[in-house]
Amino acid sequence: MVTLSKEEFQLFQQLVESEYGIHLPDQRESRLAEAISECMRESKSSSVRHYYESLLGPERHKNLANLVEKLTIGETYFLRNPAQLEVIKTHVFPELLKTVNVLGRELRIWSAGCSTGEEPYSLAMLLLEISRDVIRQPLSIVGTDANQESLDAAERATYGRWSLRQTPPHMLQKYFVKQADEHFTPVPKVRQAVRFQYHNLLKESFSLDGLGPPDIIVCRNVMIYFKTDVNRRLIEKFADCLSEGGYLVLGEVETVWPMPRNLVPMEFPGVIIFRKHSAGIAAPERSFVPIPVPRALGRPSITPADDHVSFPSYLAEASALADRGEYAGAEEYLKKTVALDNLCAVAYYLLGVLAQRQGQWKEAIQYLRKALYVDPSLALAYFSMGRIYQQQNQPAKAKHAFLNAMALLETMEEEATVPWTEEMTCATLNAACRQSLNSLESKV
Repeated sequence: MVTLSKEEFQLFQQLVESEYGIHLPDQRESRLAEAISECMRESKSSSVRHYYESLLGPERHKNLANLVEKLTIGETYFLRNPAQLEVIKTHVFPELLKTVNVLGRELRIWSAGCSTGEEPYSLAMLLLEISRDVIRQPLSIVGTDANQESLDAAERATYGRWSLRQTPPHMLQKYFVKQADEHFTPVPKVRQAVRFQYHNLLKESFSLDGLGPPDIIVCRNVMIYFKTDVNRRLIEKFADCLSEGGYLVLGEVETVWPMPRNLVPMEFPGVIIFRKHSAGIAAPERSFVPIPVPRALGRPSITPADDHVSFPSYLAEASALADRGEYAGAEEYLKKTVALDNLCAVAYYLLGVLAQRQGQWKEAIQYLRKALYVDPSLALAYFSMGRIYQQQNQPAKAKHAFLNAMALLETMEEEATVPWTEEMTCATLNAACRQSLNSLESKV
């Protein structure tokens, strides 16, 4: 691995941020050096300086996109984050289809930062699940990315089994054609519904070629690498370009960031999305991470009369009730859990987030501290504490909590899933901590 001088690190740092908006703090120097080393081997560059100059030359966009891809977690697959997609399928799409039918125009969908195309193709499949005839209606699904090689792969639309690991067998059979080499291609009606174009969120207009104001923008886990001020501008631009009543769908961590007043949060079980309302309804800042269902617990249907149910069932029912806004019932089940096992860290954590949702800051901190006492490795609990202190204008305590979370996350694999979340990676939560720290810089 190459060793970067301070000057070299700053040159790459400034270039990546100016072109892609990706902020590389000093603690990511080793990650940058690894990425540069790999790119130098691929390009047969003789020195760091020679490689840097290639990022300024005729093929600068291709070479820089290759470097950025190695610096970010670019993993994507079909039907990712099923809870969000279920909300889009059962609520967002039916509502939007009614609207555009009345208006007599096409449905407009923008998948921003679509990588190799799995997301926009997934959206096309969800529309077909609603109705086989929906694709015959006027429709525009546009996938954009700042990496041309990724877009080329999206156009080829050939995927291995790893990209399809969350695709149910019936959808695999219905919407894909198997190739001779164990790869799969979406069926023609899915491919024909989607088109792709190059677009750099930082550099280009949000008025896409051939697409009017989008009815839904899906931009998940793209902005986690950007600085706070960059994200604020991007979200405002998303809000401005959305059609009236249109939806913005972000990644799980990105939903906790402050939103413009004309983006109203809408909460569903385990999911928050935003809807444009230009009348200026004040949307409260959502400073919590949606309560996750502990993985592998499921959601059994039980009632308070079931006195002999194990505490995993209590946890699952508490999560289900909390997602429906039935906080009193959720709290009852969580307290039953603690009564059965007073060393159940997940129960304390969920009680903390539940109190946080209701603005009970003191109680929330107490529960989160209990969770950390039982299990000091809970980075998500530190993150939640940091968000509470941030909202309560206690920047020093917030900074301390975020730094503790980041210290724990640095010991984990970036691609690993954060405990008690469905698919939030350690890299995503780490980026959210950095975002929060950046917003605190002027206050600490």
